[in-house]
Amino acid sequence: VTGLAAGMYPAFVLSSYRPVTTLKGQFKTSSSGLRIRQALVIFQFIISVVLIAGVLVVYKQMSFMRSAELGFAKERVIYIPTNNDPKTRDAFFSLRNLLENEAGILGASLSSKVPGKEMDNNVVRIGWDEKAEWNDMRFLSVDQRFLKLYELKTLAGRNFDRNIATDENEAFLINESAVRRLGYLKPDEALGKQLGWQSKKGRVVGVIQDFHFKSLQHAIEPFILVMSNHNISYLSVRIQSEDLKGTIHKIESKFTQFFPGMQMDYHFLDEEFENQYRAEERFGSIFLTFTSLSIFVACLGLLGLASFSTEQRTKEIGIRKIMGASARQISLLICWDFVFLVAISVGIGIPVAYLATQNWIESFAYRAELGWYLYAIAGFITLSIAFVTVFFQALKAALANPIESLKYE
Repeated sequence: VTGLAAGMYPAFVLSSYRPVTTLKGQFKTSSSGLRIRQALVIFQFIISVVLIAGVLVVYKQMSFMRSAELGFAKERVIYIPTNNDPKTRDAFFSLRNLLENEAGILGASLSSKVPGKEMDNNVVRIGWDEKAEWNDMRFLSVDQRFLKLYELKTLAGRNFDRNIATDENEAFLINESAVRRLGYLKPDEALGKQLGWQSKKGRVVGVIQDFHFKSLQHAIEPFILVMSNHNISYLSVRIQSEDLKGTIHKIESKFTQFFPGMQMDYHFLDEEFENQYRAEERFGSIFLTFTSLSIFVACLGLLGLASFSTEQRTKEIGIRKIMGASARQISLLICWDFVFLVAISVGIGIPVAYLATQNWIESFAYRAELGWYLYAIAGFITLSIAFVTVFFQALKAALANPIESLKYE
């Protein structure tokens, strides 16, 4: 459609002129023709400003998400899916206990999910009365080693304890968001409170600090932790960094002892967590490509307009040089006309870019702070590119022999 419109416009315009007017070339010096060319340049650079600002905002948000504190330790952790198979559950418990005593391994834990995976959803009842109010919450089944392995901080109470017989069926851990969901102001207020979850009736024994179980695109949800030996889908292992490859080979060797003939399927937690940002990375790359193309096309249009303008002002340039104007003064004079057009584009494009980027970044639950300087940088880059594009063309015209300029017709 763009190609068709671009071809039809000059055809209709040229065919509408009288032959005498066309042969005299009066249209190219008319104010209407100039306004059309200027409007097109302004429009092209408005798009460029918006796209440059968009690229800066996308990469600012990506940098923020990658450097943000998640509230748990994801480095040097691998996880192995267990598929929650009752036939292999005991073997995985034995494997976990064996790995904990191996050199180079800092800890092992079994859980229903690992960070980055979608937690299951259920309801929690405040109190043991079956008529009590229900609250939607995520839940996570873990063993007593989970908090230590992922370095989760306990704000109140204690962790699960295998030596306390009632913990498996009568103890719950909740996060800060769950404390607020249940109507308490401080973590200490939730300790000892009665909760009902599925068929269990227990009490809150500990409160852990909120952490980002999923990417920063999602808000931290209230969730409850239960100690269970049944709903186990992942084995997490934290390893030392000195001999990463050797330690993984050791884990594979132990895995083969319990599951002969099976290939150990393992993943690095930090890599899998980063995969949640792949869509934003692709979006940023595509955005950068189209921004580069947009700037290139806009500069071609500006360069064409500058070439046309300097050709129209050839005699003027020659007279100015004879009257004593320097090449620098003439170059800046020519550049100013075009930089002024781009400045108009910047003035229009920055508010448009602000509205567009604010709309995009609001889709993230946790967002980078977008300072005014990002949009100022976008405007500065646009003006700089435009100035460089025009300057060399203007300098070429300014350095031309004024005698040849005055002969020009």
